[in-house]
Amino acid sequence: TVYLGHPIWWGTNPRIIQTFLDTYNLADAAIYTFCTSGGSGIEKSITDLQTLYPDLQIVTGKRLNGASEEDVTEWISRSWI
Repeated sequence: TVYLGHPIWWGTNPRIIQTFLDTYNLADAAIYTFCTSGGSGIEKSITDLQTLYPDLQIVTGKRLNGASEEDVTEWISRSWI
């Protein structure tokens, strides 16, 4: 399991996230993304990554603006189900 965090830039993930995915072999990993954003949701970012990397298991993601430690812990615990 890999948790991949990033900001949302222009509605999607920044290019450095693609560079990371191009560099490391994550073929056997479940990838959960999380983000911060001033206004955009994470949905387009997830869709873009799934389109660019169809062989990777990019499962889901969560926007964590203003999230408490409890919110994050709950999200992580649910991602293992």
